[in-house]
Amino acid sequence: MSEAEANIGTQQIQGASESLFGTLDIVLLALIVGGISWYLLNKHKKTKTIANGRSYSIQPTSINLQTSTDNSFIKKLQSSGRSLVVFYGSQTGTGEEFAGRLAKEGVRYRMKGMVADPEECDMEELVNLKNLPNSLAVFCLATYGEGDPTDNAMEFYEWLQNGDADLTGLNYAVFGLGNRTALMHYVDITQNPRTHVLKELAEYCTDPAEKEKLKSMSTTTPEGKALYQKWIIEDNRNIVHILEDMSSCHPALDHLCELLPRLQPRYYSISSSPKLYPNTVHITAVLVEYDTPTGRHNKGVATTWLKTKMPDPEKELPTVPIFVRKSQFRLPTKPQTPIIMIGPGTGFAPFRGFIQDRNLCKEEGKPVGDTVLYFGCRKSSEDYIYEEELVEYHKSGLLTLHLAFSRDQAKKVYVTHLLEQQADEVWKIIGENNGHIYICGDAKSMATDVRAILIKILQEKGSLTEEQATAYLKKMETQKRLSADVWS
Repeated sequence: MSEAEANIGTQQIQGASESLFGTLDIVLLALIVGGISWYLLNKHKKTKTIANGRSYSIQPTSINLQTSTDNSFIKKLQSSGRSLVVFYGSQTGTGEEFAGRLAKEGVRYRMKGMVADPEECDMEELVNLKNLPNSLAVFCLATYGEGDPTDNAMEFYEWLQNGDADLTGLNYAVFGLGNRTALMHYVDITQNPRTHVLKELAEYCTDPAEKEKLKSMSTTTPEGKALYQKWIIEDNRNIVHILEDMSSCHPALDHLCELLPRLQPRYYSISSSPKLYPNTVHITAVLVEYDTPTGRHNKGVATTWLKTKMPDPEKELPTVPIFVRKSQFRLPTKPQTPIIMIGPGTGFAPFRGFIQDRNLCKEEGKPVGDTVLYFGCRKSSEDYIYEEELVEYHKSGLLTLHLAFSRDQAKKVYVTHLLEQQADEVWKIIGENNGHIYICGDAKSMATDVRAILIKILQEKGSLTEEQATAYLKKMETQKRLSADVWS
């Protein structure tokens, strides 16, 4: 193509452009092209930024959802070696506090526990909890308003109401704080309340006279102390009695639970030898039952409950929640070491195990030292516990038995009287043969009297001064030759 032809072609194109596009059209076209270019460039930059920031791009055709395990209480139990979980439903914090206490109590039953908020847990996992060995779920739940579930337990409550979950085989217990369950099974309602409790109760009285009475007893004034001593201690009123006699006093239940002390464990001496009964524990206790000055009939908490657990030869042995404390009250290492046991009433309990243990040694042909028991009770026809056993041990030559039945004759006779009469025997065992002596029972009078008699015997038979005799007893205690298990 010649240069002239090229120029003609260019002029023709320019002429055609001028006829097809005006100035405004060119401007609009430039804006559209610029906008498209900006969008594509900006999208490229965003993609690059996201890639550099390690963000995730969601592809509609490839969705991969992962469930978080932070709310898996079962995994928390497994990872921490626990088997007890206590769920709480709490609006004011009381339920959560009780749940914490319950979780700690699990240690007594060889179960490590944890506290959990049902709102923060996948409660549908309850159906799988039974697969965890020795597992237990406890629900410590309060109510709110007109008996409604607390906010943090509402979702769990609705899930249960649906009834779709199969909870067969789940070991669980429910501790409801919306009623008197706490008062009946966890806090101590049988003791005389302390003065600070009365002060708090006074605020709930609508009767001015009742309010003033409770306030007065909570003070340290002579009048307040005297009224507390008479109305609470001597009349033996517990919290239930107070609420019955103060009809205008209506304390909030959760506040009452916070004020009252926890129900304490009852400690009993084991009255059986582990060698003779390796799989069971025997206890010896008096059934507590008495009338108060206000005409009320009180029953002991533990003994009344234990009465329902009496073994029946025709049935399986009953079980109760217990724990065994390590005791220093034990027999000498050598069975030939002579011993004296002083245990009136249920104070005899640990000595029953001692005697059983020594009898086994005797049956095995081992030499057994003098085994002397001082036992006493009110009437031989009513209170002589384990009479047949003791008589048989005495007949076999194993046991030297000294008995004091204080009400069987006109003049009262106690074990302390018998101990005084047997001064030669006592001195021979503890003064000449390095024997052991054990005291079990009442700390107020019996135990104190026994110590006084022992000091007297040491003085008379050992030719010691009172100071030397007292030092001798202290040395026996240090050597664990003198042991006492007493209570007031």
